[in-house]
Amino acid sequence: MPRGRDRLTTRPKLDHLQYLMVIIESSKLSGGPNFLEAENWMKEIKKILDVMAVPEERRVSLASFMLRDEADNWWDMIKTTQDVTKMVWMQFEELLLSNYFPEAVRRQKRAEFIHLVQRNMTVTEYAAKFTQLSRYAPNVVADEQMRAEQFQEGLRLNIRAQVAPFMLRTYSEVVARALVIEREMEEAQRLRSKNSRKQEQYSGATDSAKGPRRCYECGEVGHLRRECPKFQRLAFQPSQRQFQQMNPRIQGRQPQGEGNFRQGKPKSKHNKGDFMQ
Repeated sequence: MPRGRDRLTTRPKLDHLQYLMVIIESSKLSGGPNFLEAENWMKEIKKILDVMAVPEERRVSLASFMLRDEADNWWDMIKTTQDVTKMVWMQFEELLLSNYFPEAVRRQKRAEFIHLVQRNMTVTEYAAKFTQLSRYAPNVVADEQMRAEQFQEGLRLNIRAQVAPFMLRTYSEVVARALVIEREMEEAQRLRSKNSRKQEQYSGATDSAKGPRRCYECGEVGHLRRECPKFQRLAFQPSQRQFQQMNPRIQGRQPQGEGNFRQGKPKSKHNKGDFMQ
């Protein structure tokens, strides 16, 4: 019997079924239209079975125990057509995925990965999406260099153009360099925005110091003399001097007959001596 500290560290022995129920009680597959649910469930179950070192002959029974609703009905149908007691894990996985994650959906996911580009995603978001979809095209990312090249090719042009000259050969190096470049670009953009705001504030303060615009023609606020409607009307009316320059014959002449009168008395056309003769 263990004593002292040994008693505190001793764990009760549980069989595989008990471990499975404790660890993945919430990991139940109900089936349905969500294709990724079945694939993710299968991936999680495999990890648990591997960690628990569950033998091959017990894996199918333990995994099928976690099926619920539609998935459980599907399994009941399989049991009526096949002897599942002798089914190995690979057969179970192939049957389940072919029903809940069909080949057409896998091809669609593969095409989505091949054409994946960064667009408006951050480098971190793009890397997460790249990793998620890469399992559907293992031949495209068969080794580390192929994986790095595929990721680099999907980066935005302004980032890819700065990553390419480094000739990086591993996926982790490309991701790390892209993150550095993205951070530097964001910092440069932040400084430009800060300087732009300062310039706008300085310009606004200068305009305020000048005060409102006032017209020297009419005295109103809001426009200058050259924009004043009153000034523009006057500009089209000729002055007295301009009028005289346009009519030079009138300048200095008096109306006809005006020279024959002086202070209201008519000037005689004959000399006084003419009447004496």
